[in-house]
Amino acid sequence: MNHVSPGKIAIIAGGAVTFLFSFLSWWTVSYNNHGNSAWSDGLFGAATWAPLFGVVAALLVALPAFANVKLPDDVLGFTIDQLVLVAGLFASLITLGFLIGTPDGFDVGIGLIFCFLGSAAIVVGWFLDRQGVGAKPAEAAGSALQQPGVAPPLQGDAPPPPQPVQQPPVQQAQPAGYPPQQQPAQQPVPPQGPPPGYPPQQQQPQAPDPGYAPPGYQPPAEPPTTGSF
Repeated sequence: MNHVSPGKIAIIAGGAVTFLFSFLSWWTVSYNNHGNSAWSDGLFGAATWAPLFGVVAALLVALPAFANVKLPDDVLGFTIDQLVLVAGLFASLITLGFLIGTPDGFDVGIGLIFCFLGSAAIVVGWFLDRQGVGAKPAEAAGSALQQPGVAPPLQGDAPPPPQPVQQPPVQQAQPAGYPPQQQPAQQPVPPQGPPPGYPPQQQQPQAPDPGYAPPGYQPPAEPPTTGSF
């Protein structure tokens, strides 16, 4: 047997109460206490729908829960949850209409009162079951995913791992009473030159190459040499 939530129990109990008390008096005659049930002449056909809807709602919940019966996912365009809600609402409206529309000379019977309470229990149990009251965590998650606008998670997708938070570097505090240390500023490096007090060095003129002669240069004529005979 599967786990049965409090909402499902309320639906099954409400359907059973609606059906059983439909055989008791719904309207009683004031002067002789003669009662008419939902199956009596005058009420049969209109009032009979309330216990029938209650039985349908109870069976749609009890068969999968206790007998492991696999119900179809779609019946005439409605899901099983929607059919249970519709059955409970119709049973509640029918019994409420008979409570309000009791004719003169008749009193409300105990059967009609309990049929109204049983049909209302179906609607309340449906809302409790949709909210996951008393259900297992897996069933509550599945019920939440069936609600419109909620997309189920894709298989294989996992949330990204949390990124480590980078802490700023911790600066060491200076002891109390000491001035804050200042980093020495970098001094510009002066260009290298002669020491102070020395005259600037002058470049010596380079001697011309003896084998080189500029264009148009003529060597001087050598004086004649006189020799002795």
